[in-house]
Amino acid sequence: MQVQMKGTGERQHVSQSVAATLIAAGLATEVSPNAEPKQPNLRFFVIPGPYFDGYQYPPAVGATCSTCGHNSNTSSRKGTAHLADVRHCGIVERCNQQTAAEYLDHFTKWQAKSSKTRPVEISAYTEQHVAAFGMKTQAELQTDAQFLAMKAGK
Repeated sequence: MQVQMKGTGERQHVSQSVAATLIAAGLATEVSPNAEPKQPNLRFFVIPGPYFDGYQYPPAVGATCSTCGHNSNTSSRKGTAHLADVRHCGIVERCNQQTAAEYLDHFTKWQAKSSKTRPVEISAYTEQHVAAFGMKTQAELQTDAQFLAMKAGK
């Protein structure tokens, strides 16, 4: 429950029992919650794909709501980011027609010039890292298997 102190005008959230005591003593008044809820204000926009190592990633659809503070972005390698649902302010919305058309235009342009494939992720673990943890590489495991097979064949 929210109360407003009479002397200072300060508003505080307190439990109902404390609020009842303050109001009965004449030190505070009850503040009624705002009955009119704020209107959702979701804005969609297109985000061009970032460049990394000579490769441009696909564009994304961004959404931001100034009412609840929700921020999100959705990208797709299939061109379906504009179909994603955005949940905010207790409701679900989908991208508007204008932003969807803009996204599809960006995606078509990206698809036409994206002849390079996406760079392969390289593991941070080298053979030295694997050996330091006492694990064996695939080559070492194959060598051990051949050795055991030869030993069993004697």
